[in-house]
Amino acid sequence: MANAVKETGNEFFVAPFTAHAQLASFFLNEMLNVCFGSKALLGYDVIDQAIVAIDLKNEKFKFVDRNDAKQNLNEVREKIVEEGLMYPSIPY
Repeated sequence: MANAVKETGNEFFVAPFTAHAQLASFFLNEMLNVCFGSKALLGYDVIDQAIVAIDLKNEKFKFVDRNDAKQNLNEVREKIVEEGLMYPSIPY
């Protein structure tokens, strides 16, 4: 992967394993504007999107957006509550 990125002429660096906090700090200090890593990066308020997969052959990538993830999670929570309210109360 690193060699393929080098060939494009883009600047990049590889962070140490489990360096999410460090990457968040780099975003906060505007040292980064895009990051390839796990969805756990979205746990930091300064990172809104993370690239989670790269297809070099087709020159495409997949990313996760924090706002989309939050919206999906809220929809799931609402469905759980709605379905829970449909069941009759069970006396203890």
